[in-house]
Amino acid sequence: MSTSLNKGKLLIASPFLQDDNFKQTVILLVEHNEEGTVGFVLNKVLDFHLQEAVSGIILYDSPIYYGGPVGENSLFYIHCFPEISGAIPITDTLYWGGDFEEIKHILNTSPPANDSIRFFAGYAGWAAGQLDEELEDKSWIVQAISHAEVMKENLSNALWQKRVRKMNEEYAYWANMPQDPTQN
Repeated sequence: MSTSLNKGKLLIASPFLQDDNFKQTVILLVEHNEEGTVGFVLNKVLDFHLQEAVSGIILYDSPIYYGGPVGENSLFYIHCFPEISGAIPITDTLYWGGDFEEIKHILNTSPPANDSIRFFAGYAGWAAGQLDEELEDKSWIVQAISHAEVMKENLSNALWQKRVRKMNEEYAYWANMPQDPTQN
């Protein structure tokens, strides 16, 4: 298991990655251990919102993001609410999951700012050692990111280019590549 890879880090997809689920994606890792890895794609917004997907949420609405190809019919969330029962720490101030009824209560009684919670349909998952192999194959670049950047960032398709531009010069040409490098 890679020692530099841990939860709270970003995975930036190589433009040469052959998996269509992850073309030009930025993934936030929320778990990485001997059993495997879980993350959420940050830069693929879906065409539906929370109020369309979940009944009983009245005062709050937000877009839902494509979190990854696993469990696409399930809703996942990252948030800034340490008081939520069962929430799993990603960083000191960022959490994922937890009691959804408590989340609904917060959303319906004192709706938070949009930079407090993000919702995802599905997640990205890797079996034990699988992501380490993909890192060795240079399918991904690992980057650090702050909690504020994750929650305040405009999570659109442009996020991949923005994160690539923050990398060192050897990767600069990636930002201008088409989604299918063979079409360049």
